[in-house]
Amino acid sequence: MATKGKKSARTPKGAGPRVNTPLFFLLAALLLLFGGYYDFLVFAAAAVLAVLLALQIRRTGGLTLPRGPVPWLLLGLVLCAGLTLPAAVGPGMALTGVLRWLAALLFFLYAATFTQEERGLMLDSVAWQGAIMGAISICLFLGTLLTGGQDANGRIDGFFQYANTYALFLLVCLALLVGKNKRQGLDWPAMAVLLLGIFLTGSRGIFLLLAAAGLCWAIYRLAVKKQVRPVLLGAAGVLLAAVLAVALSGGMVLDRLEAITLESSSLNGRLLYYLDGLELLAQHPFGVGRGGYLYLQPIVQTGPYILKSIHNEYLQAALDGGVLSGVLLLALVCAVVFRRGAPLRERAAAALLGLHACIDFDFQFFAMLCLLLLCGVGGERRTVAVKKPAVLAAGGVLAAVFAWFALPYGLFFFGNSRGAYALWPFDLSLAEERLQACADLEEAGEIADAILRQTSLSMLAWDCKFAQAAAEADYPAMATYRYQYLQLNPYRPEVYQEMTTLLENACVQAPEGLELYQTLAEQTAVLLEEVYARTSPLAYKIADAPDFSFRPALLIRLETITEER
Repeated sequence: MATKGKKSARTPKGAGPRVNTPLFFLLAALLLLFGGYYDFLVFAAAAVLAVLLALQIRRTGGLTLPRGPVPWLLLGLVLCAGLTLPAAVGPGMALTGVLRWLAALLFFLYAATFTQEERGLMLDSVAWQGAIMGAISICLFLGTLLTGGQDANGRIDGFFQYANTYALFLLVCLALLVGKNKRQGLDWPAMAVLLLGIFLTGSRGIFLLLAAAGLCWAIYRLAVKKQVRPVLLGAAGVLLAAVLAVALSGGMVLDRLEAITLESSSLNGRLLYYLDGLELLAQHPFGVGRGGYLYLQPIVQTGPYILKSIHNEYLQAALDGGVLSGVLLLALVCAVVFRRGAPLRERAAAALLGLHACIDFDFQFFAMLCLLLLCGVGGERRTVAVKKPAVLAAGGVLAAVFAWFALPYGLFFFGNSRGAYALWPFDLSLAEERLQACADLEEAGEIADAILRQTSLSMLAWDCKFAQAAAEADYPAMATYRYQYLQLNPYRPEVYQEMTTLLENACVQAPEGLELYQTLAEQTAVLLEEVYARTSPLAYKIADAPDFSFRPALLIRLETITEER
């Protein structure tokens, strides 16, 4: 049986809104702990959410389902991720994609049990938490400068350890405070801290987004509200924060602002990634599973880079779960931004999140995805009656599954590669981490063989096989494994040099394999020429531009090997 209501949720008569709720504390913890970037944090949070949701359903007797497309879009993303498992580069890695989207669905369903007022209070608290986190980051940044130290990037990376997404979080918090209906006196210094923190991150994409958001806000104030004073005060505040940030950062902020050009390495690099990613998507329209992009990129890349994420969440979703998955994620963001009856500040926050996701990997930080979903709950809902024993059983099973998966990824995070691999050897990232930490060459070889049974795209596994062959002075095997390694490192000059030197030595040390060496020499020359020909003009506009100065001399050496008798 389903019941309808115009309000998003009801509270008992005479009762006030719930504050200090488990949902807020869970979100606050994720924000403090690297923004929920690491898998073990996501799975631990999902285990808690499964229990909380089951208890809530048991208490109310039904499952709250907001009307609208968002829950169905999330379910579609879960299913798309699941469909990639049979053909994924690494099924164990791809499974984490299923679990992460399922965790997002659990968060949304639990958030739906709160009223609009309660969710508004949560967003207020999140904004204040952002200001406090920003203040701490600024103090640590200034403390480093005053003590003669130097930040690795000269920028504030904050609690997320990634400046761009941390800057986005601060900007979202600023939008939530600016959009409050009733501001308190302390909201003003909080906004000042957030502004200063944004500038000290040095994030150029956020600078542009801040300017665009500020312009929209100014137009709204002038055209709709007919207010001039707030616009002038706001502009003065932004200018003052920018000047102060330039002074405190020793000019870093000004340098970053001046670097916002069409010729910037960052812009051309992203264009390069996207064009290569679209080529890979054309080859794999049904997705390669979460994590697969890292292993497949050498096959299509037209410039020197190594990326775990492609810096575009919609394209990343398409690469992971197929074209449909990318469309569903875009539809999800649009559904949140244009949700009927949503407060303007929630729409603004969702729009900022959705826009910046076009140029970075923000939703890999689970807390940022949760913020988007928290802004997407509301409107009419229905309550589906369910049996309490079944709910408790399902919640317990889900919690147990997530808690179990949190264990190997937690061990991985804390450096226990042996334990992580023992618990879940099917994830290529866990297997490769164990391979790197393994001191026993025989054990390492067994791990490498297990990896290569999953995929031939692991450069670490081929490097290990090369080391095994080198220990036995098996030159044919060494040459074969090194060529496999070379194919996965097409833009590294030193690998071409090593391959050529190996073939030259092999011709002397083990001449019985001359025919193989000549074949590999010819293939190496062909690979080099193909990589040189396919290199995009954009690749020469990025900081790590390709270097082919070694090419003429190397081709001569390779030709000498192929002509040897």
